[in-house]
Amino acid sequence: NTLRAYKSDFKDFAIFCVKHGFNSMPTEPKVVSLYLTYLSVNSKISTLRRRLVSIGVVHKLKGHYLDTKHPIIIENLMGIKRKKGSIQTGKKPILISHL
Repeated sequence: NTLRAYKSDFKDFAIFCVKHGFNSMPTEPKVVSLYLTYLSVNSKISTLRRRLVSIGVVHKLKGHYLDTKHPIIIENLMGIKRKKGSIQTGKKPILISHL
């Protein structure tokens, strides 16, 4: 299932690259950063992170190096996170009474 998710995520990235005239394999950190910005309109931070991991894994499997921790990517993700906010809503605690 994980490999299927990686393939699906990378396919979406490849479609983005074709539409905008970029190379999807191998790609550059600035292209990945643009893709994450593009996705951020309708996606959660967790989705963006998963997509980033998928792109990195597919590059590695194909024998290409992609620095997924490049400052362009990391700073962009931090900016998106600040802009969107990542408020986590917790669940109410389960109260256990002693008998």
